[in-house]
Amino acid sequence: MKFHGGKGLASLGGTILAFNPVVFLIILSIELVLGFSLDYVCIVPVSGSVIFTMIYAFSTGDPVGTSILSVVALVILFKHIENFKRIQNGTEAHISFLWKKDQEIARIRKNTND
Repeated sequence: MKFHGGKGLASLGGTILAFNPVVFLIILSIELVLGFSLDYVCIVPVSGSVIFTMIYAFSTGDPVGTSILSVVALVILFKHIENFKRIQNGTEAHISFLWKKDQEIARIRKNTND
């Protein structure tokens, strides 16, 4: 597996951190729980962008900034459509791939061959 992603998530994280470090820590905590409980990495940037957009909208009341963040959230969602299709097909790698590499590769191969 060759990962090519993560730059958008890193940019989003930096933006949230610059906006408010406390909000960053809260969203990071939520995303860690969500990511590990669902066992899929691609859930994190999509849900994180939506959660941050909502927090930004309610805390600032800024319609321009909220609109920009909404567009960014839609782009992030669009960029992850293939990941969601792989989740549906059972071929998306789980976070547990990091410590159960052989099991994950076997599971993905099995689901790909079905």
